[in-house]
Amino acid sequence: MSKNAYKRDDRSLPDTSLRSSFSDIYSPISASNNLVSPESIKWVYKDSSGVEQGPFDGLCMQEWYSEGWLEDTLLMKRAEEHEFYTLKEFALSVGNYLEPFLIPQPSLSTSYRIESSLVVSPEHTSWIYRDPNGVEQGPFDGVRMQEWYSMKWLQDNLLIRRIEEASFYTIAQFVKRLGNHPEPFLLPAPVNPAVSQWSIHEQILITQRETLRAQQLQLTALQQQQQQLLQSSLALGLVQEGVFDEQLLKSEHEQKQKSLNRLRDAVDSKVKNKEKIIQDFVDWCRESFKPLEASIDKTGLIKQLLAVPSSDKETESKVINETVSSASKIIDGKKFTNEFITKRGDLKAEEVLKKWSETEENH
Repeated sequence: MSKNAYKRDDRSLPDTSLRSSFSDIYSPISASNNLVSPESIKWVYKDSSGVEQGPFDGLCMQEWYSEGWLEDTLLMKRAEEHEFYTLKEFALSVGNYLEPFLIPQPSLSTSYRIESSLVVSPEHTSWIYRDPNGVEQGPFDGVRMQEWYSMKWLQDNLLIRRIEEASFYTIAQFVKRLGNHPEPFLLPAPVNPAVSQWSIHEQILITQRETLRAQQLQLTALQQQQQQLLQSSLALGLVQEGVFDEQLLKSEHEQKQKSLNRLRDAVDSKVKNKEKIIQDFVDWCRESFKPLEASIDKTGLIKQLLAVPSSDKETESKVINETVSSASKIIDGKKFTNEFITKRGDLKAEEVLKKWSETEENH
């Protein structure tokens, strides 16, 4: 099947965190012998409709991630896990934001390689708990406790302890210390009651965190080196562009020149269009002034009309009408006023007078 068959058009998923932390992922002793390679890890995710898709191996997931098809908010989990978490949380947990799916992961199998002399199997552990009345109940072996836990009969705030231990703790604390493992009561327990069950695993987790932290620092250093190399390459490219990429430089210059020419043409067209509007208005004014007697100063009249403020249209129309009507009994003052205001538009007085002076020499 083509990889494109898995591409999702809508990958906008709610940023819902179902885990408080990924750094507590459980890993057994001799973790290096219990890591699972990327191609052997099976992943499932929820699409935009909440439907589970998969499983897909780590190599396939990494390919989609590298090509930007998977969002940080994508809800996902390994096939063996019970709870979903976001892709962002997963990348943070492994300390790798470039190739998170290529990082080997601890086996989630219930078969753990731990020295048999150090641990007790689940069926041989003895657990007691305090009921709501504060009465201790038990002992019960780990298999039965897990059965009740899986059926959700045991609440997170229930106080429990192994019979060898002195202090009680809640199931929530117990499960969290074991990395939210779905079957916490089936994990091997230390023989020595002075060593809590999570002390062994916590040492492994500390080592894992230190390793991941070192990997993250190395990744940061590598990214900084790559950025410096990129900047150096760009600087070198600018120097060598005229030698090794003369054709490209010439093409870019031509494109810029074409853009500049188009801009210049647009400006020229706008200027010519404005000149034509001014010229047409001046020509109309001269044609309209022909009925005036020779003794009338046409230049003075046009200046007087252009000086009328245009902020108040009613006042402007009244003043222009009265001015033209007093200068001529032949010209229809009302008609002239309407056409004068319409044809002038937003032309400035100085623009019109300049063109008037230029054309006056030709009359």
